[in-house]
Amino acid sequence: MEWRKTKAIDTISAYRDFLGKVPEGSDTTEAKARLFELELIAGVRAREADGDRNALQRLAEAHPPGSVVGDAAREALGRVSRSPERQIEEERELQKAWETGTAAAWTKFIDEHPGSPRTEEAKRCRQEAIDFELASSLDTASMWRAFLKSWPDGRHRLDADIRLRAKK
Repeated sequence: MEWRKTKAIDTISAYRDFLGKVPEGSDTTEAKARLFELELIAGVRAREADGDRNALQRLAEAHPPGSVVGDAAREALGRVSRSPERQIEEERELQKAWETGTAAAWTKFIDEHPGSPRTEEAKRCRQEAIDFELASSLDTASMWRAFLKSWPDGRHRLDADIRLRAKK
């Protein structure tokens, strides 16, 4: 009777009350599992309210598609991703990564905005930055030619062209 009532109410406090009253019953395992699930869902809501994309991303990755917690985390991540404030912040951070132009700056952008529609562009820019940094460390005419061949329209093209001309 108590178990059916708890399941009908289906709240964190109802399951806590049930477990307090019936700590060793046949339904305690199911009650503990549901309590844990409800607490995780409450955590998803709190992370969404905080705009904590990283925590939501971790929850979404830790719980498979089709699970209650995983689906809630993915849905919350989608809502946080689309907020106008988040889009403005993302655009500002993308611009900062572009201006900095280093592989580290692009990696930071990718890590902080895993669901961004600009992720593929950021990964391409990161690879260009990695190649540019490699060419810079070797600083030979052949490396600069290879870089320019690989990245003819890249962000570092002008700088690479100047460095190649200086090698001639």
